[in-house]
Amino acid sequence: MNQTTNNNTSSSNSADTDNNANTSNNNSSNNNSNPYRYVKKKESPEVLAKRVEIYTYLSKLAVIYAIISTFCLYRNLSGVTMPVFGIATLVYLFATHSYFEIKIKPVSYFYGAMMLLLCVSDFLTANTFYICFNNIGIIALIFAFIFTNFYDLKKWSFIQTIWHYFNNIFSALDGASELSKDKKAVKQAAKDEIKVNGNVVNPETLRKRYVIKSVITGILIGIPIIIVVLYLLSKADVVFETFVKKYLLFDIGYIFRNFIGIAITFYLINLFAYCTIRNFSRKKEQKIIENEKKFEPIIGITTLSIIALIYLIFSAIQIMYLFIGKFSLPNGYTYSHYAREGFIQLLIVCIINIMLVLFFNNKFEDNGILNFLMTLISLCTYIMIASSFMRMSLYIKLFKLTHLRILTLWMLIVLSLLFIGVIISVYKDDFPLFSYGALIISIMYIILSFSHTDYLIAKYNLKELSKAEAKYDEDYDFSNTDYFDYNDYYFNNFEAEYSDVKLADYHYLTTLSADAAPIIAKYSDAYWAENYFNKFKYDTDFETDNFRHFNLSRYTERKVNPY
Repeated sequence: MNQTTNNNTSSSNSADTDNNANTSNNNSSNNNSNPYRYVKKKESPEVLAKRVEIYTYLSKLAVIYAIISTFCLYRNLSGVTMPVFGIATLVYLFATHSYFEIKIKPVSYFYGAMMLLLCVSDFLTANTFYICFNNIGIIALIFAFIFTNFYDLKKWSFIQTIWHYFNNIFSALDGASELSKDKKAVKQAAKDEIKVNGNVVNPETLRKRYVIKSVITGILIGIPIIIVVLYLLSKADVVFETFVKKYLLFDIGYIFRNFIGIAITFYLINLFAYCTIRNFSRKKEQKIIENEKKFEPIIGITTLSIIALIYLIFSAIQIMYLFIGKFSLPNGYTYSHYAREGFIQLLIVCIINIMLVLFFNNKFEDNGILNFLMTLISLCTYIMIASSFMRMSLYIKLFKLTHLRILTLWMLIVLSLLFIGVIISVYKDDFPLFSYGALIISIMYIILSFSHTDYLIAKYNLKELSKAEAKYDEDYDFSNTDYFDYNDYYFNNFEAEYSDVKLADYHYLTTLSADAAPIIAKYSDAYWAENYFNKFKYDTDFETDNFRHFNLSRYTERKVNPY
């Protein structure tokens, strides 16, 4: 290659580093006449061979995985096939990691186990809230599994790790560019003799592979035509329809109605599976930006001193007024009223505090006073968490359980556990805060997901309602006509208010999912229980026409349904 070519090559450093520049003398002279002209570089035979090898292996594996996943997931995100999808996902991840010679780290086994447990949870619950977040968690854990193995997280700070994690999630389909290049490499290999796995693959061999691929493509094109024809013939002749169902063992009408959806689901899963792994596999060791402290400690000390002072005063008030209750409250406030308000605001402040400590710990120079202030703020946050937890508990005692109140308590517990890791990271820079946080959130969410909160809500609320009704009957002996004046204004208002509150409590129970059925079935003589069970007769969110959609919670509801 002449000198001109070398100069042109050196001026094109922005191109993909995996590709070798091979330009002709003609291209060199053209570049000299037009320096702004883009010249496409030709990949070396070694790169082409590697692409053919990767595409041959990964495309087959992705297709198999997509077929299994489509069968498990299509219009069925809470059926008995969800654990099968989880197992198939783990097999795919282990197989691809083995092919690219990526070592599986111990924490990834934990992520895989948590992902599988979320798949099992989908099958056990009928609560759409948990089904939705279970599936979001499954995707997050899949990426955590891959991300942890492909990168050395010890080189990054917590903020950098979070940034790269979400960046890889949102850029997963960037692997589509590699997919396109891999396909082009296969076509190019059909023209030239190249080595794949050390063996020369001649064009004739690749052409034979294309024949097989063409046959498969023809079959795939013919499938929708066959489905349409079978469907029309089945509707034209009942005997033929019976034959199809009996001997071909599938409902052609069902397949016809869902073919497009199945095809789209298969395509997206196949694309996602290939591109995600391919996107990670092409990553070179990224340049690690050192976690340089950009700000002087005095700035952080000044800011945190003011915040810490406010928190100390607030914490003292919580201890004296709420926890001990020795001081008098403002006029118009009772202790129960004071204790039952403000828990949501405190929860938000706790979340702000964890972000505040993480920011100052990462963006300021290490300093003993600054570390002390961050620790002090963390300890004050624990007092806020305890205050919010106590307020919510008193609120639940008065107004009973709801999903939001359970989630608030759960989040407070999670924050208290996360702050342990945050405090450790203040004094230990190499503490794996990302892995610690992922471990805590995963375990706590698994506990929440498996707890069947609808069942707990129904059990607690009905118990408290029974107590309230018993006390109401005891306080007012209606069998004694001389006991109370039924025309009394205050009595009528109290009875009306009590009835409204009770009606609202029972109405809320009718909104619960099938998870609560075993408890509510014990109150089958109540009108609201009948309303609860009747809603499942018209619930079209979940199909029950084949074994794929079997869900333990919905099955239990049908078994205990007294109506």
